[in-house]
Amino acid sequence: MSSKLKQFLKTALRRSGCDTAIKSLVVRALEQLVNEKPEILDYLSERHVRSTNERLIAGLPNLGAGVCFGGRVCITDPRGLVLGNNVHIGDNAYLMTRGGLTIGDNTHISRNVTIYTANHEYVGMALPYDHQYRDRPVVIGKNVWIGMNVSIAPGTTVGDGAILGMGAVVHGDIPAGAVIGAGAFEQIESRDMPHYDRLRELSAFGGSSGMPLPVSAVRGFHQNAAEKGAQLFFVLGTGRSGSTTIARALSRHPDVDCRHEPKLQLVRLSTEFAHGQKSADEVKAELHQLYVEASVMPPGCYGESDQKFSNMVPLLAELFPQAKFIWLLRNARDTVNSTCSRGWFSDAEMFPEDVDDLAAEPLYRGIFSQYRVRADKTGELDPAAWRSMTAFERNCWYWNRWNSQIEASLRNLPESRRLFVRLEELSAQTETIFDFLGVDRLGREVVKVENVAESRHRLMSADDWDAEKTAAFERQCAHNDTRWYDPGYRL
Repeated sequence: MSSKLKQFLKTALRRSGCDTAIKSLVVRALEQLVNEKPEILDYLSERHVRSTNERLIAGLPNLGAGVCFGGRVCITDPRGLVLGNNVHIGDNAYLMTRGGLTIGDNTHISRNVTIYTANHEYVGMALPYDHQYRDRPVVIGKNVWIGMNVSIAPGTTVGDGAILGMGAVVHGDIPAGAVIGAGAFEQIESRDMPHYDRLRELSAFGGSSGMPLPVSAVRGFHQNAAEKGAQLFFVLGTGRSGSTTIARALSRHPDVDCRHEPKLQLVRLSTEFAHGQKSADEVKAELHQLYVEASVMPPGCYGESDQKFSNMVPLLAELFPQAKFIWLLRNARDTVNSTCSRGWFSDAEMFPEDVDDLAAEPLYRGIFSQYRVRADKTGELDPAAWRSMTAFERNCWYWNRWNSQIEASLRNLPESRRLFVRLEELSAQTETIFDFLGVDRLGREVVKVENVAESRHRLMSADDWDAEKTAAFERQCAHNDTRWYDPGYRL
């Protein structure tokens, strides 16, 4: 029996809960069956791949309708992937999605395709490279055909209707309708664009069999953010402020789908904007690619809960003029205790170049840690002042700064598009939120406040604060914590 089949059997039997004697009988029976009918191996393998893909597709947070995987597909982080309607991906595809990968409607990808959205940092702290990354999103347009053995480099943009020929290695900007061959990376011809436009207008998109889909099927696909109108909403906060809790609570409504942090590329984009590394126009262009170029939003009221929206409210409000915004606030003491307990804004996180032990954990920071917003990068503090702060005070600064920015942004919007909710009152305010979103009330409690930090971290409390922490809290948070928790406060 092959090693792959043995591993498959071990996994299946372990999950079955059978006792050891039964497991042994099953293994012996299958060994005999394989000896008599070797073709059973192909059947078991194909069925395993199908079931794996069904689970994988079901777990993708940014997904259109009619998506199909034709074999084994590796996705490094599902949150970094946006797949539009009728996207087909062939066997043995490798999608490195850390930097953000958007694939538009009706794009078909053949076998053995590799797409990278980030490079290792080779001018960092180790040779030949360290474990930090240069994140560069890849955007693949609509109606693109990508042939077998194609490799796509970070930062590539593939225009609508382009064709990437077998074995091509591509980078940069591929024009719409371009037909790209392998070898020296040259445009060998252009599609008949008038014919292409006629097919697009007729919704003559290829289904899984290669035959055109009926217009009715195309219209039944998921929507993009521009098409959602007033059924689109964003939940804003600081992180550790109940963003998971509110997403789960609102999603218990049959007409609401609220997802927690489904787009990994927002982690990078939000911080690059806050640090002045990207202009407002550049950020709007990338938001447009994420939310408009692919149709991943199911019918009904759809929202996303993500701390990274909080400095992009004016841009989102402009792009989606009917979208609504919910500010979810958690009191400063509990938020700071939670973020500080998780190591946010520690010296090792902020200044990894000062770490003496090259094998230390901070050298291998995750993407959230790498893109933490810093006052010395936003221009609010000079580097020396930021460095002199304790980690606790940096967390206090973040709570106040992020929530203050939310308040200022939302006050520029009409009341019909904004709502203020305190986490501590979420259960009592859920029906108000449903009214705000324009869906029927449920008439029952849907909120279960959850906190997963305690299972992995020792959670700090105010009893652990010394005089220095108390003074830092007073400087950074006390005024707004009192003001925002005044019963008479209105946004």
